[in-house]
Amino acid sequence: MSMSSFQAPTTVEATDRATTMPFRARALYLMTVLVTMTLSGCLNKDASPDPFVGPSELGLSLSLSASPDVLPTDGSSQSLVTILARDGAGQAIGNITLRLQLRFGGVLQDVGRISASTLVTGQNGTAAATYTAPIAGDVDGGAVIELLVTPVGDNFANAVPRTLSIRLVPTGVVVPPQNYTTGFRFSPASPAEFQDVLFETNCLVGTVDCVNDPSGQIVSYEWDFGDGTTGSGSSVTHAYSSPATYSVTLTVADAVGRGATAIKPVTVISGGTPTATFTSSPSSPNLGDTVFFNATTSTAPAGRSIVSYAWTFGDGTSGSGVTVSHGYDLAAAYQVTLTVTDDRGAVGSTSTTVTVANSRPSVDFVFSPSTPAVDTAVFFDASVSRPTVPGRTLVSYAWVFGDGATGSGPTTSHTYSSASTYSVTLTVTDNLGEKNTANATVPVGSVVVSASFTWISTTLVGDRVVNFDASASTGNGLTYTWNFGDGEILTATVPTISYAFVDDSIRNVVLTVTDIAGNSASTTVTVDPAP
Repeated sequence: MSMSSFQAPTTVEATDRATTMPFRARALYLMTVLVTMTLSGCLNKDASPDPFVGPSELGLSLSLSASPDVLPTDGSSQSLVTILARDGAGQAIGNITLRLQLRFGGVLQDVGRISASTLVTGQNGTAAATYTAPIAGDVDGGAVIELLVTPVGDNFANAVPRTLSIRLVPTGVVVPPQNYTTGFRFSPASPAEFQDVLFETNCLVGTVDCVNDPSGQIVSYEWDFGDGTTGSGSSVTHAYSSPATYSVTLTVADAVGRGATAIKPVTVISGGTPTATFTSSPSSPNLGDTVFFNATTSTAPAGRSIVSYAWTFGDGTSGSGVTVSHGYDLAAAYQVTLTVTDDRGAVGSTSTTVTVANSRPSVDFVFSPSTPAVDTAVFFDASVSRPTVPGRTLVSYAWVFGDGATGSGPTTSHTYSSASTYSVTLTVTDNLGEKNTANATVPVGSVVVSASFTWISTTLVGDRVVNFDASASTGNGLTYTWNFGDGEILTATVPTISYAFVDDSIRNVVLTVTDIAGNSASTTVTVDPAP
């Protein structure tokens, strides 16, 4: 091609990615394309693939992208830079050598680090490098780093570098993310306290208040419910404990911490609390009475139900359930409290005073003998019992002797037919029907306890052994206690025993027998140990 066929340089300023240029004749033209990019909000991640035109007819376009395109100045955050080379037909071109340079403030300089200064595209037309942000102080907040990518080779001698921008921000700054909107909705629109409120961010047909994230950038959803509590997730529920207007804040963020916020007021109305009421019976209990409490009259607000009934009886004890009973050990005034909880967690309570009186008669009795035997009359005396309220009298004495037999009257007697231990109960009643009860244990032996023994001295040379035999003693399950008169005392469970005296002195030997009921008897015999 002759120089006469080369046309003068022509400059075209393109305001769109597509434009037309009329050529007057078939020839080789040198064209300069001026690309103007207007950035609004965040920086453009993808540089448009305008072609380079060199001295040959080979067409080349480069597409540049950075992810993310905003980095904090922490010295470690990174952005992946991807380059795609295509020919004039839009097909990927491999084996294209690319030079990478950093420019800041219009001057080529290394602000931050690029992982490679030279790249070669693969068969798929792509090449990639990593840019690492500088540390704070190297650049001011809001600075923009330019990455210049230039094809290298004889075919690209006049190639103009393509530029990709990465924004640097101070550490901790949250930059609004690109390509999505932030909003949320909640239901019900007028929640009551303790009612679950559903907060949602998903976009439905006709939904305006939602998070629109077509590119899937969002990785976190953080909620501040305005009452000191928080939550996370794209859909959450929360219940407020009191009526008020709360400012609810949703903050969404992508993987590099860029975020956006939406705020809405939520007005919580009063939905009411359950009403706690109960009755007690008897209304004026006496000491020893069982008091019955009934809370079936308690009610919950409309649409709710009571799920818990908790009682405190005023004496340090507690109970649960819609109906309960309780007995008091001391006469006093007690504050009984019922607390009810409904299925939304709302609580209501009420208290009343229960006065336990000590108007029961005083009751007690004695009996004799204290250790009766079988078929021996036992006498019972309740004359020490008396009314506790002036003007009243005791009108009834009811005895239960523990062997199936009963009796009546302030004094009575009873004979037991077999040896055992019996629990005797006396119930006294005054003229107004007040009752009180006393108990005592009566041990009854099988037979009358008696002590008796014989003795005989042996004729063994050199000792003074005497054999004693208490087999004639009577009683049930006897134990035998021997006092040999010389300071020696022995106890045995068998009636016979042998004892060696130290000399021939005559002594008074005492035998005491005791039965299983504790009844005892003793006898004394003079013993001459000489053979």
